[in-house]
Amino acid sequence: MDGGNGFKGAHRWATDSRITLVLIAVYGFLIRIFSTVKYEVMLHEYDSHFNYNCAQYMVKHGIRQFLDYFDTGSWYPIGRHVGRSVYPGIMLLAYVIHTLLQYIGVDADLKTICVFIPPAFSIVTVYAVYLLAWEISNYDPAALASAFFISAMPAMLSRTAAGFYDYESIAIPLVVFVWYTWLRAVRTQILLLSVASAVVTFLLALSWGGYIFVLNMIACFTLAAMVFRLEAESASIVYVVYYVISLTLCFSVPVISYSVLGSLEMTLPHLVFAVTLITIWCCHIRNKDIGVDGITLMHQRKPQNNHASTRQVRYGSLLYQMIHRVLGFGLVLAPFVAVVWLLMIRKLTTSKTTLTGRLLSVINPYVAKESNPLVASIAEHQPTKWVNLVTDFWITLVYNPIGLYVCLVRNMDIGYIALVIYGLIAAYLTSAMVRLGVLFAPAAAMLSGLGLSYTLYSCARSKKRGIPVVTSVAITAIFMMGCITHGTWMASNIYSRPSIVTSWHSPKHGKIVQDDFRDAYTWIKYNTPPESVVMAWWDYGYQLRQMANRSVLTDNNTSNNQQIAITGLIFASEERDAYKMLKLLNVDYVMVVYGGIAKHEMDDMVKFMWMSKIAATEFPQVHDARFSKKEGRQRWQRTLLYKLCKHGLEELEGGRKEGSNASTISLEYFCEVFSSSNRLVRIYRVNDHIGSESTH
Repeated sequence: MDGGNGFKGAHRWATDSRITLVLIAVYGFLIRIFSTVKYEVMLHEYDSHFNYNCAQYMVKHGIRQFLDYFDTGSWYPIGRHVGRSVYPGIMLLAYVIHTLLQYIGVDADLKTICVFIPPAFSIVTVYAVYLLAWEISNYDPAALASAFFISAMPAMLSRTAAGFYDYESIAIPLVVFVWYTWLRAVRTQILLLSVASAVVTFLLALSWGGYIFVLNMIACFTLAAMVFRLEAESASIVYVVYYVISLTLCFSVPVISYSVLGSLEMTLPHLVFAVTLITIWCCHIRNKDIGVDGITLMHQRKPQNNHASTRQVRYGSLLYQMIHRVLGFGLVLAPFVAVVWLLMIRKLTTSKTTLTGRLLSVINPYVAKESNPLVASIAEHQPTKWVNLVTDFWITLVYNPIGLYVCLVRNMDIGYIALVIYGLIAAYLTSAMVRLGVLFAPAAAMLSGLGLSYTLYSCARSKKRGIPVVTSVAITAIFMMGCITHGTWMASNIYSRPSIVTSWHSPKHGKIVQDDFRDAYTWIKYNTPPESVVMAWWDYGYQLRQMANRSVLTDNNTSNNQQIAITGLIFASEERDAYKMLKLLNVDYVMVVYGGIAKHEMDDMVKFMWMSKIAATEFPQVHDARFSKKEGRQRWQRTLLYKLCKHGLEELEGGRKEGSNASTISLEYFCEVFSSSNRLVRIYRVNDHIGSESTH
């Protein structure tokens, strides 16, 4: 390695690099479309169906109407202002693609567009990581290795597989581009790049709630630059421009609005903004750069590294000169502006403002598990287990420590320091919440790319040139093949399974595919009155609302903890009490999911513990402790959920034995109207009067 900023290697965009990068991108795309080959073009997970419905509404009615879209069927009877409570970026993307294709005469199906957006954006992620890794290391092999790791990393596969039409699928490349444009702005001192970084942050804010993380990371990078005196003045000025434009643009997003100013999550960016203003003021007072004809915001100084050797301050454009003068004259008032701004932010951040439940679960997942069971009940909000960490990041865990060594010991540069800060913070967040593995994925890929290239580079320069080089290349080749094999296997067997279609292997019949959920939603759509209200656990709210087109009490937005608690209370109550509450809520049908026969592990009976815990936050009498021990077991068998799941099942083939005869369960206030072929989904009508006959 050289003594400055990185390695001595090939120039970026050599012919072989372009070909290699294209092959990496194509490989990443192909392994993400397994589900479309194994099943059909379908949406995965629950949120994807809601996002698709929003995109449909946008295509049909336009963007303006979408912003005013109020769905009376969600969270019945309250409803939901959809247009102002979602991040519309991914819907806008589908809308734009669909409109462009229609314009050129291609009649593309909107659902197909939505299904293939995630794997298509995996290509963008590959190129984004390559550009950022090259900007940090100035070494093409390191950049190519980083691009390779991100293409096959299971942590990214989980959110970018075909059909996973959700926020993260387009947000991660935007995160990388924000970082890349910010770093370029600091190193080249081109303020337009800072503006570009702010605009990309705005696009990220349109698409994902993780924009808060990025704003805080840029603040951390700037603070580190000032503390370690690495491009301190340049980073300060870039941050001022970035901060002002980012907040202005983010404020215009309906779902964000004042939260970008008054939320506790934004405390660090606000403080760093004040510090940068004072830092710039102090620097220029000390250097006496203030003149009559203009202000030299970034004075010339001796280059500190290879990147700085080609740097110069740009005064070419009129726009730059205008910004230059405005910022220059503003230096005089910088301390005053910093103090006033912090006081205004303090006023907006009231004493009642608290951190969101999800953020608390990230900071301390064990405390959040007790204080907010709703957040803790979500599978993707659980702390990451070691087995998940290994399967999601695989070989990169070996090279990450070497990459950290390269950043901290071999180089002291703003790019490397930013990579270390991002990597360490994202690694902690990943350990606290399994869903955030996608945030750590770019850093893990780049640290591994640096570690791998440094290993090969060191072996190549070794005096013992024969054995070390051959051995290192052989080991690296084995690791790379292992990475490809593991990534392909995970993509084919784990992340190609749509949640709405379940499958399992039978010793007699081989692979059995169960389409119970879609059968149930289709039955509801065509066999119940359009004004019907269906109650189910919130997990199935989006699919019920979008696929069956019926009103639901709760859905996956989880915005109303009290209404979810009421649902849990109803399921945990005895039949008569549950019936009374359902009639008060005007509920017509109840849907339950029981996996005793279909071998579906995550059914409603498994989730009952969380139902009772969530209900207990509003109704203490329904604590899960009431259903433990012998007396609690009898109470559990009298609950509505137990009865609806077990009713009418003579034998539980391969199912869970609960110690009672299911055939003896009788229902007085409900009648079964539909059970799927594998008894996985069961639907009951709430009787209008007691004594209605059951029909199957």
